[in-house]
Amino acid sequence: MSGEQAGLRAVVLAAGQGTRMRSALPKVMHRIVGRPLVDHVLLAAQAAGVAEAVVVVGHGREQVEAYLGATWAAGDVAIAFAHQVEQLGTADAVRCALEVLGEADGPVLILYGDVPNLQGETLGRLVAALPAGGLSLLTAVVPDPSGYGRIVRRAGAVMGIVEDRDCSATEREICEVNAGVYCVALSFLREHLRGVTSTNAAREFYLTDLVAVAAAQGGAQALVVTDAAEVAGVNDRVQLAAAARWAQQRVNARWMQAGVSMASPETTHIDVDACLAPGVALGPGVCVLGRSRLGAGVVVGANAVLEDVVLEPGEVVAPLSLRRPVV
Repeated sequence: MSGEQAGLRAVVLAAGQGTRMRSALPKVMHRIVGRPLVDHVLLAAQAAGVAEAVVVVGHGREQVEAYLGATWAAGDVAIAFAHQVEQLGTADAVRCALEVLGEADGPVLILYGDVPNLQGETLGRLVAALPAGGLSLLTAVVPDPSGYGRIVRRAGAVMGIVEDRDCSATEREICEVNAGVYCVALSFLREHLRGVTSTNAAREFYLTDLVAVAAAQGGAQALVVTDAAEVAGVNDRVQLAAAARWAQQRVNARWMQAGVSMASPETTHIDVDACLAPGVALGPGVCVLGRSRLGAGVVVGANAVLEDVVLEPGEVVAPLSLRRPVV
């Protein structure tokens, strides 16, 4: 990735160990609606117009690289990898990615591999909000901001971000928080990233320090997301389940709007790669998994499980059935 063209690129930070998941599987490889978390991030980036992405890997890098290398080999986004040997903070991770990006120019999205529900439309608006030579960032207003970096404003303008453990008593009361998602001019990154220090409570190199630099130059723009769940990260199994519920609601709503009937949408599971024709009717508790294809008028009884199957138009599946491809 050494070209000088000014197309949209992305850096996906996916090097963390995810100890709170209590799993041998790298955190970003845990699945919701049929795909690993990091896959959903790349799909959103693709929808926003990203053609090249650098995934920063560390813990479990072999599994992440093998999966993404195979899955995206023929995809619309060219994937490269950067290795963060020690997890020294977000700014350090981006430094690793810059080495892979080479002399590339233009805007770059900075995303997290454990924030799976970001929508391509939101990222598109973030790119559109990028000030010349500066940065734009996503924020959210939450009832409990504990653990998040707080957005500090003056007269409505973003002045900087203060990490939770560095907050004063007054700053802890701020409920607008940093989502950790940025669009930055690569020229700005190269000029200012080297100036980020680890003089903070965590002794880490925070990417958030760049917001104050951009603000001082009049080049920081914040975009507040409507639903904080869209930018929620996954750090444990409880948050994984919450992310899965939010994603599933959107998948199910999309199919119902396309003409699919669901007796109980809240108990229906449809993977993101499944395809259902108009007129399909799903009973309660149905699971449509993998790359299943259901033709027009298919009727699926309660609690049936369909995995990577193709059903012809009008086919009827009995309740409690398990359908898989015949090997």
